[in-house]
Amino acid sequence: MRHFIITLICVLALASCTKKQDDGAASHQTWDCTSFNSSKPYDFQKDYPNSHFVKLEDGPEAQIGMISKLLVNDSLLIILDKDFVKKVLVFKPSTGKFLNSIGQTGSGPDEYTMIKDISYNSQNGTIHALCDRDKVFVYNLAGELTSSRTAPCPASFMEYNDGRYYFFSSDDSCGEITVADTAMNVVASFFPNGQNPIVHTLLHPFQKHQNGDITYVRYMDNNIYRINDADSIEIKYAVDFGDTAYTREMAEADGEDKIRVNMRNKRGCIKYYTENEREAAIVFFDNAMPCMSILNKETGESTNIPLENICDSFLGRNVSPIEFATPDGLIMVLNPAATEPGTPLAEAIDDSNENPIIYYLAR
Repeated sequence: MRHFIITLICVLALASCTKKQDDGAASHQTWDCTSFNSSKPYDFQKDYPNSHFVKLEDGPEAQIGMISKLLVNDSLLIILDKDFVKKVLVFKPSTGKFLNSIGQTGSGPDEYTMIKDISYNSQNGTIHALCDRDKVFVYNLAGELTSSRTAPCPASFMEYNDGRYYFFSSDDSCGEITVADTAMNVVASFFPNGQNPIVHTLLHPFQKHQNGDITYVRYMDNNIYRINDADSIEIKYAVDFGDTAYTREMAEADGEDKIRVNMRNKRGCIKYYTENEREAAIVFFDNAMPCMSILNKETGESTNIPLENICDSFLGRNVSPIEFATPDGLIMVLNPAATEPGTPLAEAIDDSNENPIIYYLAR
């Protein structure tokens, strides 16, 4: 199992480009993470009997060091590796066959030294890449650069949907979230950074949904937010961690130096969040122990388990956190070098292929 390293009171102000947060009281859903369902081992195969894996093809053009972001639909599996190969790689989701790589490192006007984040526009088949110098490059699936523009603020994460860009920034000159149109005119801004004593973010703060909503998770915030097509923000899920919850207000009062110490005996700190049409999943901490919760969106019931109690009869005990989702399932990214010997997975993979394994959890 991976080692987890914990590496942000919601304040909204009125300004010329800042919109109010909606109350959201009538629309948000409470996500119960107050207790564990059981202390017994939990086998994913019990609830996900149709799970299967895909080994990504490797080769000189297809090598992946680490998956920074993964986007998937019926025909495309799009992967960003921003730390090692610094490219976007496209695979076939059903077989793992390598299709193409996108992006070019360098110092030229249409090149980059880093890709910070990506988004896929299924309406026209383009990939939007937030790069260094706050440049946003737009590529088609053949890897051709079709346009470029500059973000309206210093940004480290980005999402795009239907003519809107969503940026995360820690710069005091702008909001933690900045919403801009395709001409990079700011249309909304949320959580002013000048009023934030703590500005960090998760590894995957934004997620785009099929209905057009964008969800956002703040660091040390027990709410999961939705930005709707009216450019307003509201609470989508209020995660209830019970009497020992460590809240955003506590984190701000503690300050950077005391957060890690003071949350050791608390519950909260959402590390990962992902969602599909049927369910949503988070990884959080309880007494510094990583845990997972899966919410059934229809029934409102949640399954809460310490990660150390999770197993899979196909994988063994070597499970990874759920970081990504398909439209109707969940995804684990597995390291082939850490495969548990003697498991069905170990017997099915080729040891010479070092690319990650995509494990689809399907009901």
